[in-house]
Amino acid sequence: MEKQFTNMVGDCFKALAEKYGFNQETEINDGQTYSVEYGSDSFVIKLEKYRHEFYASLYKTGTSDMEVNLNNLLAYLHLDSSIVPVFEYCRDETDLEECYRKQLIHISTAIYNNYAILNEFFCTGTYALKVEAVRAFMLRKYPALFKRT
Repeated sequence: MEKQFTNMVGDCFKALAEKYGFNQETEINDGQTYSVEYGSDSFVIKLEKYRHEFYASLYKTGTSDMEVNLNNLLAYLHLDSSIVPVFEYCRDETDLEECYRKQLIHISTAIYNNYAILNEFFCTGTYALKVEAVRAFMLRKYPALFKRT
């Protein structure tokens, strides 16, 4: 299965690599953990598999300590839009390999279709302030998740 992750990710991110210059930078694949990063001049895509789900985070190239979850970032960037990408985790899929494939296609397609606004987020203005704005947005959107006792 570990080799299949590498192949699935490579297939799903091929269009991003060809059109926008993303290259695989790191990969951890030890049987227990799977993580891969694809980087470009402006930002890095970090994919991590937890149990049966892939999660995608992005960060500005050179600032790996300031990751932003892809779902949250796209929700923030589409605040003024009636079209907000909805992420599907394929929880009803019984074939685990097909579940992973669908998730990776969904993630790569979301990045590909929103590349212009994602690239603008990472290339203009002060990145730290933008990350803080996304975090503030998430606190307002999901106050119960971030409630301090």
